[in-house]
Amino acid sequence: MAINYTIVKRKNPQNRDAKELYYLNTKSLGCMKDEDFVDDMVRNTSLTRKEAETAVEYFADSLFKFLSLGFTVRLGKLGYFKITIKSKGSKNKKDATKDKLLKISINFIPNKKSANIISGFDIEPFHR
Repeated sequence: MAINYTIVKRKNPQNRDAKELYYLNTKSLGCMKDEDFVDDMVRNTSLTRKEAETAVEYFADSLFKFLSLGFTVRLGKLGYFKITIKSKGSKNKKDATKDKLLKISINFIPNKKSANIISGFDIEPFHR
């Protein structure tokens, strides 16, 4: 098994006048549904279907709860989840208020073990 990629031609966002270059771009084979994910958990563990569904649901609920409280959430084998915000700039500190908020995002930062696993994935061109 390997990660599939396509080749795309893109401009440099830092220099729009520069010549376009070709880049590797991951090719998704689709979106795995949560029920398929749960099915795999049930097949490969001693969890019942209901236990696996509850675990997946509780994971998401807990993640959002602790992120909303201002925590960075570390999951040993995976890495860290944290909230980031993007805002409009202000000329002075007094004008930097929450109405300048543009976007709230969740960032995932893999830990060293996850990064090593990911870097070991094979990649191959996507063929239709």
